Amino acid sequence: MRTLVTMCLVIATACGGKSEPAKGGTTRITYDVDLEKAVDDRAVEIKRDLEATPGMGTTVKLSATGVITAAPGDPSKAAELGEAIRRDYRDLVEARPCAAEAVPGAVCFAITASYATTVKQAALAQAAKTVGNRLVEMKLPGATAVAKGEQLVVELHGNSAEMLVAMRKLLPRSGVLEFKVVDEGSAYMKRVFQKVGSDGMEGKATDPEALAAGISGGIDQWRAELNDEMHSDFYVRGPERQSLERYFARLAAVDPTLAVPADRMLGFELQDPDSPGDKPLWRSYLLERKAAITGASISNAELVSDPNTNRPLVLLDFGREGARTFGEVTERIAGKKLAVVLDGTIKSAPIINGPIRGGRASITMGGTDPVAQQQDAKDLALVLRSGSLPAPLREVAVDVVP
Repeated sequence: MRTLVTMCLVIATACGGKSEPAKGGTTRITYDVDLEKAVDDRAVEIKRDLEATPGMGTTVKLSATGVITAAPGDPSKAAELGEAIRRDYRDLVEARPCAAEAVPGAVCFAITASYATTVKQAALAQAAKTVGNRLVEMKLPGATAVAKGEQLVVELHGNSAEMLVAMRKLLPRSGVLEFKVVDEGSAYMKRVFQKVGSDGMEGKATDPEALAAGISGGIDQWRAELNDEMHSDFYVRGPERQSLERYFARLAAVDPTLAVPADRMLGFELQDPDSPGDKPLWRSYLLERKAAITGASISNAELVSDPNTNRPLVLLDFGREGARTFGEVTERIAGKKLAVVLDGTIKSAPIINGPIRGGRASITMGGTDPVAQQQDAKDLALVLRSGSLPAPLREVAVDVVP
């Protein structure tokens, strides 16, 4: 069973029955902070690091109980892999017995209890800092965020019900921003596209399961500006993200050659309809699993308008090191796509025509409602300026204190 840590927010607006400001009083909102998720995330980072170890061909699995099973491609390298794990992670992990079904040469271990405690403490402190930053960004004078034991108390006096609604919406947002390279033209996605099938001018699926779920395949093609090279990107699309995820999982279960490569991951973007009256569709991208750059490199985010379309944009400024990294990444992938991933969903995946050296990038807001686009962009800029949360927050109670 997962351990949830309670986080109390004290804000000065009535909620759950009162629509007027609680002048002179406070309102306490209680959140559960899933600190176990922070530990799980660290285990996933270790898993990805091991999979990327050169020359090992390591296959890594993470069980529901937190045991990490690492198996080298060559079983004779088991001792070498075990020594590398002990050297690189030292007191962070401890050996565990492998399950009976583990392959020969597997090395099994788990994060130590002491390191898990350290991760949780750091995550709680970061959550307090992030929530405090968001209160500052919302321009709430006198608001404080303080961690007390295993709780976080945010105090604010005298505000409106409208502000309460905004706070309850913004404070729990994860705000995790990543830029990931799109693996366009991959053999894997080409096989998936062929499995889905394409028939007629509309490209209807020929695979019965895909057809029943409203899933079809597609190909993006473009010519790079720098070298005139043609690029192709195979994808699938459907009316629901969940149906696409289930379809990919089903393919992998039936045919292991259709499993996503270990160093890759699937991403999904909700696309605006091509014609009025059409419904938006989700489409897939195959992404490099490791982020090329993250929101930690951002020094500022602000709301602006696209001078050509007048659509709201969130303009991102990278710090010095982030600007250097962004320039190197965009130079390396010139002609390819770079996906902007926010809280696990792709916001856009533009073609990078050449190196971007100015230390700036932008996120275009989707949707067709101008008012909603403007508010979404404003909220996103605020969340990105304040930083991401290290663990999910879940609201569990609201209490009004006179």
